[in-house]
Amino acid sequence: RLRPLVAESWQRSARVDPDAAPVLALGDDELDAVRHDGPLATLLPVVRRLLLDDSRSAGCVVAVGDAAGRLVWVDGARSTRRAAEDMGFVPGADWSEDRVGTSAPGTALRLDRPVQIRSDEHYANAVKPFSCTAVPVHDVSGATVGVLDLTGDDRAVERHTLSLLAATVAAAEAQLALAAVRPRARAPRVPSAELTVLGTDTAVLRLADRRVELSARHSELLVVL
Repeated sequence: RLRPLVAESWQRSARVDPDAAPVLALGDDELDAVRHDGPLATLLPVVRRLLLDDSRSAGCVVAVGDAAGRLVWVDGARSTRRAAEDMGFVPGADWSEDRVGTSAPGTALRLDRPVQIRSDEHYANAVKPFSCTAVPVHDVSGATVGVLDLTGDDRAVERHTLSLLAATVAAAEAQLALAAVRPRARAPRVPSAELTVLGTDTAVLRLADRRVELSARHSELLVVL
C-alpha cells in the first residue's frame, strides 16, 4: 500500500513511461551558466561545504536541480554516482515529476515541500534500487529557485537526513538573502581627477568641472605621490 503522498504522485505520473530514460535538457554551456550565475551559483558552495563530505561517507550522492527539475550538479560517493549515471541521474537531465514520475526532487518541486521517497515508491523502474530525500530552495521573495537532493540506499531517507538537508537549505537561503541585499549597498561615485604637471611651474588639478592651481609645495608632493 502506498502512502497518500506517493499514491497521488503516481496518479499524476500515469502518462509517464516507467521504463523511459530521463531527457537531457541542459547542455554544457547552459550548465556552466547556471552554476556560475544566479541563485544556484550561491547555493552550490554552501552545499559542497556542508553536505558533500557527509554524503560521500554515507555512500550517497548529493544533487542540485533548478526550479524546473533539471539537475545542474551531482557529486558524492564514486560507486553510487556511477550507478546513478546508469539511470540518467546526471547533470542536465530533467528529473521533474512530469518527466520521470515520482522521485524526491521532482515531487518536492511539484508540492513545494520536503519529500522522502523510498525505493519501491519511485514510479520509474530504474530508480527503485534507490531512496532519496529532497528539499526545495527559495529566494528572499519566496519563489522556488531549485531543489537539493540526497540519493542512495536507505540511509538517504533516515530521519536525520531530512534535518540535515533542511539545515543546509536554510544556510543557502540565508546566503541568497545576503546576496540580494549586497548590490543595494553601492559606494558613492567619486569623480575622476586629472593632474597636469608638465610645462608649468605649478600643477593644475582638474576634478570634474573644477580647476585648481596648486602651490609649488603641493605640486611637488603630488608629483612624488
